[in-house]
Amino acid sequence: DTLVRLPQTAGSTVVVARAGVAELDIEVPTGVAADIVITTGLGGRHVDTARFQSLGNGRYRSPEYATATNRVEMQLELGIGDLSVRLERRYDLGHARRES
Repeated sequence: DTLVRLPQTAGSTVVVARAGVAELDIEVPTGVAADIVITTGLGGRHVDTARFQSLGNGRYRSPEYATATNRVEMQLELGIGDLSVRLERRYDLGHARRES
């Protein structure tokens, strides 16, 4: 398992993650917008769709991404395993939903 916890003051950040076989959890703090592109082979994809709207074809985006001061662009590729993008746990208000 790998946990990536993004910073609260992200500015403009780019995250590129590629893994063959892994479980990858990415936590995005409140106040940080994201543009996320996910490519997966075999496994689950779990994205907090209350925060990151699905645009189809593995792409998700925060509604405020274009104007956000703190934002992250993510390119995530996973061959086999589970991938999760959600609100940072210490701020989690129970909004995360799982999609397969």
